[in-house]
Amino acid sequence: MDAVLVGLAPRAGETALDLYAGAGLFAAALAEAVGPSGTVVAMESDPPAVASAARSLADLPQVSLRGVRVSPGSLRGLAATGADVAVLDPPRAGAGRAVMQALLALGPRAVAYVSCDPASLARDLAVAVAQGYSLVTLRAFDLFPMTAHVECVAILTNTPGGERGTHAPA
Repeated sequence: MDAVLVGLAPRAGETALDLYAGAGLFAAALAEAVGPSGTVVAMESDPPAVASAARSLADLPQVSLRGVRVSPGSLRGLAATGADVAVLDPPRAGAGRAVMQALLALGPRAVAYVSCDPASLARDLAVAVAQGYSLVTLRAFDLFPMTAHVECVAILTNTPGGERGTHAPA
């Protein structure tokens, strides 16, 4: 959690996205960071996870939980508000080119990509770099000792050299 929040540096009043939100772990932390004047849009398609997130996030009115599949279409629906920061924690297959392009078209100043598969992470990071984002940090966490599994957190910014910018919705 610290790697994501430190990397994103969400500010009060900002709009944050939590894609592939699961039970709402990142959405809750983002809601605290953006405060009551901010907004967190959490998207998750798995019905049991959405139900769990609804319970977990019920006392955070700044969170808009959407029981939808993360797709280019569901992300295009956010074009009016854009996004200041985003976290995505997709399944092992990764987000994919179309989702990455739709997310980055929203113009977040920082993106935290949490991945359990280095190969799909590398593929999706290549899309982000091609769209003008810079990889600022990449951390690996051995959450499953004595196995080949590793969890990675990549932080991307949309400004040259990784300097923090401000969000200007399209």
